[in-house]
Amino acid sequence: MQIYAAKGHPTNTLLYHDLGFVPTTVTPAEQREDLSMEKIADVDADFVVLEIDPNADEYLNNINASSLWKGVPAVGADQVYTTDSFWLFKGWGAIGRSEIINEVEDMINR
Repeated sequence: MQIYAAKGHPTNTLLYHDLGFVPTTVTPAEQREDLSMEKIADVDADFVVLEIDPNADEYLNNINASSLWKGVPAVGADQVYTTDSFWLFKGWGAIGRSEIINEVEDMINR
């Protein structure tokens, strides 16, 4: 599992700067990083958006069964949302950014 940085990509800037989401204490500043299972326990997020690879079913099953993952506040509050890798591409343009904003609004208001 990787965690995206607070800066370094237009999508991250949209989420953390423009929309005001607060990075977790483990969110890197400049570049995405791999998270070990042990580090997942330190994710103190109220919301999590997972970019899902279509072939990640086994990995997702393992994560969802993990007590470390279940300890993340967003998981306990059922505030984990999924998207695909298109967010990375959408973040570069005005139309895509607008679509991300709409998706985030739908996630929060569900």
